Amino acid sequence: MEINKNVKSLKNKSKKIKFEDAKAIIHELQRVLSHIGKRGLALCGPQINEHHCVIFINCMGKKVTMVNPVILNYGKEKIKYPEGCLSFPGKFIEITRPDKITVEYIDYKGDEIKDTFTGLISRVIQHEIDHLDGKLIIDHE
Repeated sequence: MEINKNVKSLKNKSKKIKFEDAKAIIHELQRVLSHIGKRGLALCGPQINEHHCVIFINCMGKKVTMVNPVILNYGKEKIKYPEGCLSFPGKFIEITRPDKITVEYIDYKGDEIKDTFTGLISRVIQHEIDHLDGKLIIDHE
């Protein structure tokens, strides 16, 4: 499976999905990300041409699956850091994001979770949720 690099397609907003219907997308995101290896920290539905709100993260030894994630709260401290994207190979853009977020989502077991993330994994989640909303790193230029 190729990573979606079509800007017009990636700009489409993703739709919420029932957990049972998300399972195949979750498995495909895991498969593609494991094939990519260390070059990628996360993938979401739109990057594999599935415009549904599903994210799989493999970052800093932590694997997180998020179905229908919603950021409930942003921390006050913001950090500027270069971000890359598998949909834009070789492109890095300095993006300022909150260092801490609280997210509500459905996990890989189908449980509703509310969790707080900081640092790199927080940034990765925000990047992927941007994708779900049709916002790309090039929109930050």
